[in-house]
Amino acid sequence: MAKKWLVLSLCLSVILCLLMACGPSSTTSQTQIGPDSTKDTIPPALSITQPADGSVTDKPATTVVGTTESTAKLTVNGQSVTVGGDGSFSNAVTLVSGKNTISTSAIDVAGNKTDKVVYITYNPPPPPVVQQAPPAQTQEITVYVTKTGECYHSSGCQYLRQSCIPISLSAAKQSYRP
Repeated sequence: MAKKWLVLSLCLSVILCLLMACGPSSTTSQTQIGPDSTKDTIPPALSITQPADGSVTDKPATTVVGTTESTAKLTVNGQSVTVGGDGSFSNAVTLVSGKNTISTSAIDVAGNKTDKVVYITYNPPPPPVVQQAPPAQTQEITVYVTKTGECYHSSGCQYLRQSCIPISLSAAKQSYRP
């Protein structure tokens, strides 16, 4: 009976060793399904080259530029984006005043997902300063009075022969009559 237990114990040890040698390894992210097939568990690469994380702009829109796997399904802020045959993508995003979050997700054909977030701040330029023309300067009309007169006169009046004192029309209206 002891020999049977020893043989059985040896067989179990060999089976355990084989399972450990053929099973998942800590150095790979693929899972063994059968003797000849593996399941992809590696998420797709995703790189955002523009805009730079933490950048500041005075433009109301930016273009998100980057790369991922050419077969990946890509979204930018929840909107589907076409990925080129070389894995490149480009998508315009409208910004709101202040800090904006741009969320990008890539999902490969095996369903593995990679997410990237970039923050960009939009500081709208100040409104243009409208310079108002200075108020039109009204040129004061000059009239003339005599030393003894009570009326004001325009230039060349016959009553100005003896004396001719210039005065503004607005001042003349306060003290003299026409």
